[in-house]
Amino acid sequence: MLKTNNTKQKYMNTFLFLITLASSIVFIEPSPYDLLIILLLLISLIFRTYRYYDSHFLPIFLMVSYIITNLISLFFIKDISTAFLFFSITMYCIVMWLGYVGILSYLDIRSLLTIFNAYTLTAVVVSVIGIVAYFSKIESLDFLLYGSARIKSFFKDPNVFGPFLIPPAGYVLWRSSKKNITIFKTIILILTYIILTTGVLLSFSRAAWGNYVIVMTFFILFVNSKYINKLKLIIILIAILVPFLNYLINNTEAGELFNRRTSLQTYDEDRFSEQQKAIDYLELYPLGFGPGQSEEFLKQSTHSLYIRVFTENGFIGGLIIILFLITTLLRSLVISRQAPEKYREFYKLVTICIIGIIFNSFFVDTLHWRHLWFLLAIPWMNIKNKG
Repeated sequence: MLKTNNTKQKYMNTFLFLITLASSIVFIEPSPYDLLIILLLLISLIFRTYRYYDSHFLPIFLMVSYIITNLISLFFIKDISTAFLFFSITMYCIVMWLGYVGILSYLDIRSLLTIFNAYTLTAVVVSVIGIVAYFSKIESLDFLLYGSARIKSFFKDPNVFGPFLIPPAGYVLWRSSKKNITIFKTIILILTYIILTTGVLLSFSRAAWGNYVIVMTFFILFVNSKYINKLKLIIILIAILVPFLNYLINNTEAGELFNRRTSLQTYDEDRFSEQQKAIDYLELYPLGFGPGQSEEFLKQSTHSLYIRVFTENGFIGGLIIILFLITTLLRSLVISRQAPEKYREFYKLVTICIIGIIFNSFFVDTLHWRHLWFLLAIPWMNIKNKG
């Protein structure tokens, strides 16, 4: 029986590695990643490679409740096709989260590291492709957006591409801070970190920049336990990033856009105005005006996860999502202390990445981000399965 379980875990690890490699190709829907996730869930059901525990009751209850608020708000929609498409994608993301929770609880922590290795690899590939396209100005390949000004690579939007790179950038830092690491591996990890950082910068997503600063600052403060290691890491990052960023900003076309993006834009005022209008709709539609209807009621998207869920799914739907995020974050803090000692810093990193994406969600609608739901599944895995 034990041998059978080990064989299942081996095949599941391989499949998860391949699926994660496809997670950066999302410029079409359904993406290859989506199709593979559906196949993964079916395989998991057939071979029973999942586990659920009492600790999963609360988050599952919250997600079921959120689905109900979506169904109730459907009574107030303007566009049926848009509403059902948006709702179906939301349902898919929740099912994907539920599948990851069960599968990760069946597997062990080492399987999670396998996923992050694949995540880092695919993030580096799409970053390199985007960076090459940016500096060579190959607009015909459609890796850039807004007149070749911002990298989106295989994503639809730079505002998704940039944040996608941040968890693997943190993962690389964590790997580089491990004991007994060779000089060769250190150099590779540092180069990987520079590539991912460049990708975040050239996405020119201000929310991603804030996300990045939060994750890297918290990493230095809380992940490295020894003060000498913190000091070394700070010195290394300053020595690498400051000259590199100075060159990009002052010697390339990126500098001009960087200066524009760090100041208030005219469309920011329009965005804030529409967000205020969305909030005003809560008085008319306390149960929400329906999934995906923001673009029907407003001139543009809400550009905020929280404003979207409150206005589309009502007060109750918005509060459920906030409670789910807070509960998941608290759970992540708990398991970062309860996990096996050699993995505690990794779980601290996961917690920090969740904090970063929660911040990111104030300025970008992240509800359908696949890597958001993956990160939110990690804290609910069964850490007693130490591997």
